[in-house]
Amino acid sequence: MEQYSVLSQAAYTYGQDEDADKTLQEIKSYGLKSYKIDEELSDNESLVLLNDQQEEMTLSIMGTDPSRIKDIYSDLQIFGGMQFGERFYGESEKLEKMQKKYPTYRAITTGHSLGGHVSYNLGLKNNIESHSFNAGASILDSMKNIKTLYSCGDECSKQQLYTTGSDPLSIFNLHGLIDKFGKQNVIYNYKPNMDILNHSLDHFLPMRVNPTFEEKEMEQEILDFCKINPKHKACNIRPKQKTFF
Repeated sequence: MEQYSVLSQAAYTYGQDEDADKTLQEIKSYGLKSYKIDEELSDNESLVLLNDQQEEMTLSIMGTDPSRIKDIYSDLQIFGGMQFGERFYGESEKLEKMQKKYPTYRAITTGHSLGGHVSYNLGLKNNIESHSFNAGASILDSMKNIKTLYSCGDECSKQQLYTTGSDPLSIFNLHGLIDKFGKQNVIYNYKPNMDILNHSLDHFLPMRVNPTFEEKEMEQEILDFCKINPKHKACNIRPKQKTFF
């Protein structure tokens, strides 16, 4: 669902200066016109987006801002094996506020990197849909994900894990193992020559309604890459439909 990469990107845009108009213009440039922002609940760490037509509310959680000590500390907590760090508890409280303010709306979380880690864990803990892009993970996260292979119920089937398949910062999510044996949906996407670590959210963003020259060039690079590497998982990015009995 490419729209959630756009909504994840919107958290970064809003986090710069909390400019709602600029953020909505960015979202609309991808053809998404049904969203509005709850400025009361949004801040420079996460964005609350409402789609009244679908009666959905999305908590979009920003990834690491290197200038914020809090984010660096949260990253260290993840890589140190702490599943529920400071950012998780802050966003958990915000999700509760959203559910009280909009009790009839379906809650969804999304995020990239650190935001993806928080999004995924919120989805699992609250049994709601999440869309997490190259979510950061530690070796202890890998142990948690192995446990979900045999002890996770309906909450796992609601989790969408997006990966480039070669990002070292999210490797401990064990996407390959989960894709084969787990209930979570693993979606691969990759754009050649995007960044050294293959970690950027740009790997998952669709083209704008009026694409830039660079976006058109990238689209051609992807087509060329998939002609040479037709079996690459990212060349068939539709999520695997899984049935469980």
